[in-house]
Amino acid sequence: MGFDGFSIPSLKELYARPYDERMLEWRRRGARDKAANILGMVGERASEIATVLEVGAGTGDVLNCLSDAGFGKSLAGIEIGDARLASSSPRPNVTLSYFDGSRIAAPDQSFDLVYATHVLEHVVHERAFLHELARVARRYVYVEVPLEIPARTTWKSLNTTL
Repeated sequence: MGFDGFSIPSLKELYARPYDERMLEWRRRGARDKAANILGMVGERASEIATVLEVGAGTGDVLNCLSDAGFGKSLAGIEIGDARLASSSPRPNVTLSYFDGSRIAAPDQSFDLVYATHVLEHVVHERAFLHELARVARRYVYVEVPLEIPARTTWKSLNTTL
């Protein structure tokens, strides 16, 4: 597939590439913020959540942070890039596996919480993707997309002049 000499790799090819050390460090740092946001969002409901699925887990850094915080009993992550999974070091209660990018290999209502952070903007068929998240979720679905002003930005910071 090309246009004027510019070619776009398939998504599977693009996401099959391993992360370099710089990207791995960036992902570890970002994972702490994403995990803190998830923990803050669930708040008092954390005790209701035993099983967790992250779709687009990369190396599993967010799941590792959630596990380190004592959140959930069984945490799973799926990723379309095998090379990214190979660079991970999951906690004992975290499992990571390959995902074909279309169908989640789990029965309906398998997980208390299903989430995808910064994944939806990379998906070709957004509605089908969201349907899959809802299909395997028993209780909660959380989807985070990048914004210029994050949804969790405070009113005070919005009114601060730079």
